[in-house]
This record gives sequence, C-alpha cells and structure tokens, in this order.
Amino acid sequence: MSIPRELINLFIGYSEDDLRTLFRLCLVSRACYYAARPLLYRNVQVVASRESRITALGKMLFDVISSDSQLASYVHDFTFDAAFYSQESEIPIPTLLTVLHKTLNSMCRLRKHCLVFPGQCDDEFPIDPALLGHNFQLEEFYWRDFRWYISIAPQLHKFLASQARIKTLELVSGPDTTFPTFPIAPTACPDLHTFSGNFQYFQELAPTRLITNFVWSGVSPVPSSVLESLAPSFSRLRLLVFHEGFPSELDLAILTSHLSSLEILHLSLEDTRTIFQAYRQIQSAQRFVDHIHKLTKLRAFVLRVQPPQFQFHEHSQRMLSCEWFNALPKLERTYFNGAVGNSEDLLCWTRGQILKPRRTVMKETAWDGGLYKLNMTFPEDYPSKPPKCKFTPPLFHPNVYPSGTVCLSILDEEKSWKPAITIKQILLGIQDLLDDPNVNDPAQSDAYTMFKNDKVAYERRVRQQARDNIPK
Repeated sequence: MSIPRELINLFIGYSEDDLRTLFRLCLVSRACYYAARPLLYRNVQVVASRESRITALGKMLFDVISSDSQLASYVHDFTFDAAFYSQESEIPIPTLLTVLHKTLNSMCRLRKHCLVFPGQCDDEFPIDPALLGHNFQLEEFYWRDFRWYISIAPQLHKFLASQARIKTLELVSGPDTTFPTFPIAPTACPDLHTFSGNFQYFQELAPTRLITNFVWSGVSPVPSSVLESLAPSFSRLRLLVFHEGFPSELDLAILTSHLSSLEILHLSLEDTRTIFQAYRQIQSAQRFVDHIHKLTKLRAFVLRVQPPQFQFHEHSQRMLSCEWFNALPKLERTYFNGAVGNSEDLLCWTRGQILKPRRTVMKETAWDGGLYKLNMTFPEDYPSKPPKCKFTPPLFHPNVYPSGTVCLSILDEEKSWKPAITIKQILLGIQDLLDDPNVNDPAQSDAYTMFKNDKVAYERRVRQQARDNIPK
C-alpha cells in the first residue's frame, strides 16, 4: 500500500529540523526520498572536520551533485574547500575547477556560497570558473583565500558587480594582506549590511553602502586620518567584531567617538601564543574601558580570550567584565567563553560572570517556580540570521521540538526575524510563548494534542514539569 502524498509531506515537514529522522524515512520509502531531496541536498559542506563522518558526508554529497544537475539545483548553502577536496579525491586543482564550474552552473537556487583556498595550494591556477558565469543570485558570499601570492581582484570585481542581492560579504586574503587596489563599482552589492574582512576592503565598501555589521580581520595599522574620513560609516555600525586582536596603533579615542550607534562589541583576542602576547592583548582590551563612556547605546560586550594555560585567564575575563559593567551602567550583558581553546563553543555564550547557561524563570502561571535552562547559539553572521534557542533538557510544550529547539516565528529567518530584534525581545517572546502556545505552528505532537484536547491534563503536566525543575 502506497503512502498518501499529503502524509509524506507532513512527515517531512515535521522532520525538517531532525535530519536523522529524515534519513530514516528515506531508507524505508522511495516516495519519501524523492519528496525530501530538496531538504537533503539543501546544505552541502565540503570541508575538513574534526568529525570524520561529517567530512565523508560532505565529500559524498559533492560527488553526487556534481554528477546530477537536478540534485545540484536543490542546493541553497554551499561551502567548498578546494585544497581539501583535491587532496581527498586525488584530483588536480585545474581539473577540479572544471567540475566545480559545471556543478555551480546547476545551482540555480544557491543563496549562500563559501569558497576556501588554503595557503598550501601549490601553484597559481585560474579561478574565474569558481566565480563567474553562473545563474545564481547570492545573498551571502564568503571568499577565504589564504594564497597570499595570488591576485584575484579583477575576477572579484567582476563577480561582485554581477551580484545585486548580496547582503553578507566576507573577503579574507592571506596573512593580513590585501590587494594593491580593490576597486568595486558603487552599484555592486547595494544592499550589503554585513561585511567581514580586512579593513582596506571595508574602506572601499562602506562609504556607499549601509553596512551595520563589521567583522574586522587583521592587525595592520590604520592611520587616524582614515578613521576620521570614515566617521559616517562607523556611526552606522551596530555590531563590531575584532576577529584577530587589535590593529596596531589603533586610535581608540577617535574610533569610539564615531561609534554612536554601536550595540554589540565583540573582542576576539587570539594572538596569545606566549605570556607576553597574552598580557599585551588583555591590556589592549582594557584600554577600551577608558573610552567606553562614549558608547552610549552599547548593550552587549563579548570577549573571547585564548591564552595559554595561565592562571590569569579566567580572572582577567572576570575583572574586565566587572570594569565594563561599572564603566557603563546601561550595559545589559557581558559574555565570555569559559573553556580555553574550545572554538566549538565560540558562539554559544553564557551570561555574565556566573558561567552557567542562560535561564528563564516563569511566575504566576502553570510554569511558576521552575528554572528552565535555555542555550542561545549565535550563527557567524548574526544578526543577519537569528540565534538558535534550545531548552536543556527539552520541555513538554507544543512549540518546542523534541530536541529542545524553540519554534518561534521571530527565530525563523524566513518568517518574522529582523536584525533589529534584540536578545531581550527574543527572551520575552519565548517567555510569552511558554504560557500561550501557538497552535498554528506545532513542533511537538504529544504536547500539541494534549493542549488541544485536554487543557486540564496539559496544565497538570506543566506543573509537574515545573516541580521537576525547581532550583536547587
């Protein structure tokens, strides 16, 4: 007996956030596989990973889509490390680029594209096929080229001029090197609001685009006169990230005087291979305290420090966090990573100095008295994309997936998410959702059915859940 198509679509819809279940459905039903292909091939990551199964899966997916144009057309998000795949497949880079060009031609739905060329690529080779002559219109483009001796400015210029929908752009080249000139047409990427890369690129892009989020890579010196000339561009920033420490000789007095709209400041201090470098980076961060009073709209401060295993590591973070709170009473949150060298948790932050997961306490409802742990994981391109909010352990609630992930429209980039939504608004939205479920967007079938059919039993179950989560 064949499964009705409507039921298959319902299965797939409920399994969208759970690829393991989706794979199992496809194994038992050919109809499920054909219906689920747009989800199975939506995201293809061909990169080296600490988890061998992820590495093998990415390579296998690319092998499949490179030989099937129909499957390639389902890809929305594509990351490709050229040197890694060439080494794993024993295919010369020039031959690989021909295959890549053919595959990209079929990706008509591609919206996010990341190309990585590590420094160990031995020879120069033409890269035009990797960029030009394709049918897609990207919303996000990440170019990470660590072959410092390769100049690709003409190709990038031509490619960006052909992409009118790019909103998030990353251009990282070499060990803090840039092209001698990088002319970009004023009409290229007109809606760009998030940029990550070397400062020289930002200097070219920012004056004619409304960039609100800037991830500053590299530590090359920036003259004070350049900072002054970019005052209007800095005044538009809401998010500023220093990705690899502080640029040398950066005039913080001038910079902070122009950051009138800044809401989130992220310091990532990574050049800490020796105790001297570690102390130097910490001191650079502390220098910001002298100027923090100028950042009147700052709501969140994020600090990532990766020094060697020295005792001052956690103490310095705590001390710096306290200084920032004292210097700017309006500051709502400080975050810092707790584990030395744990890059996997870089964007999953904990509140202030307590080093425990963020928590939400509900009162005067069936949830009264419970302490519910909520982890917020921020994507690299936040706030262009929403954070993922997950209760641990999962809650019994119609709008909480069995995995614990919260199903809420303002956390869905295809529904109601906007970069202007604050963390406070997200938490208040989740708080309201707990006591007032959205029956039009269920995520947990048992809780949804009980809430619809027997609210007395549902509230009894919620109260028991609250008792199980009383703070200890």
